[in-house]
This record gives sequence, structure tokens and C-alpha cells, in this order.
Amino acid sequence: MAPLPPLPDKALLADLCRETAAAERVEPQLVEKDLYLTRLLWALDDRFGEDPLAGDYSRATCHALSADEARAEKVRAAFTRVAIRDYYDLARLLDARADFTSQAFVRLVDRKLAELGAPALRKQPGSFGVDARRLELLTASVETELRAVLRADAPIFDLHATLRSFDTLWNK
Repeated sequence: MAPLPPLPDKALLADLCRETAAAERVEPQLVEKDLYLTRLLWALDDRFGEDPLAGDYSRATCHALSADEARAEKVRAAFTRVAIRDYYDLARLLDARADFTSQAFVRLVDRKLAELGAPALRKQPGSFGVDARRLELLTASVETELRAVLRADAPIFDLHATLRSFDTLWNK
């Protein structure tokens, strides 16, 4: 592998990150972070000669959640933590017409909630149990956390509409 090229000066790097970010419709700090991570992996590969994090992975296996399980985990997360990405992901899944109401899916959500000692979905409060304080934190995090990881042309996220949609879906 070719040696790691030197970094450009900071002003040029900032300009290049802004230019790339505009073309990719993401925030400049994501481009810069990707650059540094890529350089790190490049340097480690140059130093060790194989994937520095995984080593020889020719016989590796990968375990993954099923789509139903991943959706059920998102529902549980929305009921049990304050993270705007959970509600954003659920809204996108709802837009994609993912199943949130079949008996099999609701049973899966109930099992996920039970793992944490939480009541079943039918006994959960409306709006994922989001009280005024959580709503304030989530609403603020749309700007502080969510916007930084979404493409610039991503639709504006409406938390209130998402909560209403799930309340309607689950007759809350």
C-alpha cells in the first residue's frame, strides 16, 4: 500500500470538507470525521498488513437481527430511553409501511418490553410515555443531534406527528 499522504493545511482541509459536505448533502464534521477514520485504518493496515481491527476474518460469521426483531427493539427503545434517533427511525419505518400491528409483531414487542420489566404494549401509555420533560429534551435534540447526522435534503422530522401516528396505529 502507498504511504499515507500528508494532511493539507487546516484552512484547505476545512474548505475541502465544506465542499464535499455540500456535494454529499451532509454536515462538514461528518466528512472530516470520515477522513480521519479512513487515515487511521490506512495507517493501521500499512503497519500490520491486514485488517487491523478484525485480523484474518476469512472464516468469520455475522449474526444479525431479523427486520421484525430490529423494529421491536426500536419500539422498546422509544418507550425506555430518550434518544431522538429512535423516533426518527420509527417514523421512517412507518413511512415504509413496516408492520407495527400484527399479532406476531405485538407479541414480539411485548417480549422485548418484558425483558426490562416494562408493561405490555397494550398497557403502555400513549405517545410512548413521553412526558413534558422528555418531550422538551427530544424536541431540542432534533436540532442538536438529529440534524447533524441526516442529509441536508432529508425531510424535516416532526416528532409530534410521529407520536400521533403511533397513538392512532395502536389506538392510544
